[in-house]
Amino acid sequence: MNDPNNPLLGYWHAVDWVKQHHGQTIHYQTMRAYLIRHFKTKKKHPRKSHYKKGEQGSSSLKKNSLMS
Repeated sequence: MNDPNNPLLGYWHAVDWVKQHHGQTIHYQTMRAYLIRHFKTKKKHPRKSHYKKGEQGSSSLKKNSLMS
């Protein structure tokens, strides 16, 4: 988990890694609970977006937008 050169890409990747390196089959939920408990991991998900947000208004707030 703490190796910056070869990180685990997700819970399924961790399940596959344990199976390859240790030859043991671990259920997804068991691996997820272990990683959350010991490493405080979280599932990645995007931020919520407002349903009324317009493309024009959001593009003017972006970091690399061109000034008009």
